[in-house]
Amino acid sequence: MPVLELQRAAGNRASALAIRTLQRRPRDAETTYRPDAADGQVAADAATIADTATPDKPKPKKVTGFLGMNPDARKELKALRKGAGEDAVLATTGDADLEAKLSDEQAITEFVFDDLGISPGKYDRWSKAIDALTAAGPFVRDALGELMRWMNRAEDGDIVLDRLVLSGHSNGFELWGTPESPRAKQHPGVLIVEQDLGNVAKAFPSAAGQVRSIMFSACETVGAVEAVLRTFPNLDSVWSYAGFSPSVAQGSGEHITAWDKATAGGGTPTKKDAKGATAIWTRQDKWLVHDPGKGNIESLYTQAMSAFEGPVKQMMKGNQEINQSELHRIYLRIQEVVQHPNLSDGQRASAKGVMQVILRLRHWESISRHFAEYAPKLADAYKAFGVTQPNWATITRAQLYRHTRELKKAWEQHPTEKAAAETITTYVYDGLLNLEDKKIIPVEWNE
Repeated sequence: MPVLELQRAAGNRASALAIRTLQRRPRDAETTYRPDAADGQVAADAATIADTATPDKPKPKKVTGFLGMNPDARKELKALRKGAGEDAVLATTGDADLEAKLSDEQAITEFVFDDLGISPGKYDRWSKAIDALTAAGPFVRDALGELMRWMNRAEDGDIVLDRLVLSGHSNGFELWGTPESPRAKQHPGVLIVEQDLGNVAKAFPSAAGQVRSIMFSACETVGAVEAVLRTFPNLDSVWSYAGFSPSVAQGSGEHITAWDKATAGGGTPTKKDAKGATAIWTRQDKWLVHDPGKGNIESLYTQAMSAFEGPVKQMMKGNQEINQSELHRIYLRIQEVVQHPNLSDGQRASAKGVMQVILRLRHWESISRHFAEYAPKLADAYKAFGVTQPNWATITRAQLYRHTRELKKAWEQHPTEKAAAETITTYVYDGLLNLEDKKIIPVEWNE
């Protein structure tokens, strides 16, 4: 069938796959893909490819996977390899070439087919692997792609993916990293814990079932524990943080070493292994330290939201200088609320919104510096209003608040400039002033 007709009949994904299939013979016991199958689905050939001379495989080796989102993660990786063994750790700390490669669905399909070696004879794995990468943000696909390489090998019985270390910045629901430099080719991106890890696990369920221990080297990840328990059903332990995790300079490598020793050979951490804000869950004993379900949730919620309405709002308006120590304290309080299992859905939604605003305010310097990148997009709107853009990179909250009053007057004087008003509302008001729109202020700007 001509390629154009195939595209019309089966869609781009099936078309791309059919073309690649013609370029490579199916592997061990895979069914072959027929381009003339109805609706672009996989059809079984009259016979499968049998592996008639495969010797017994040796017992697969247990390995630990390390996924690092920050450049400093390389120092953590060094500590892990020193304890676990150089050849017992599979790792990624970012891959610019793979990031560029996984730019669209066709490239993703080719990666799954050619790099992972998954043909549509294994349709469920093939389709779900493509879906997992397609659903992920473009800058985190390299990390997920490397994770999928490990899990694909584990699914095939070549290795046992025994443990995972996930390192980066976190708010309890996402992991992200900071680029090595402003001009770095590789961007760490944002890994949504439940969505992205869950999608990968669906493609490789046997591999997901092998993982018995996870360590988060990331802040506030006590909130991610329930998500990974749903994703990796046979977990014996999870090491997380109910508060801030240490940086490399503060001893994150030592924490990883402690976790490695505690979980080596099938072991689990004990209460005496806890350090600082460590929150440890084990299947046998549940929460050993920093149980997120402690405390009266109604009282915790009221206190945390009152702190936001009081000092945080004053800092937002510029009536009070940004006080990092106070924001630190309030952020920990709101995180206690967000992670509490007895919080209602409505309260959780409100608390998570407040938590994100406080997090952005804590990182105001990096937020304003990045916001300066929008200056060209705002140029026409400011010209229409007859207002000069401020220096976004160094603007204070008090200066921003005064600037929005100037914009309000200009708006009243130019009531017909609706496009300019919409642009300024989206970027300046919803984005920088209110710190609410994550599309304008992405999570990775919290450096």
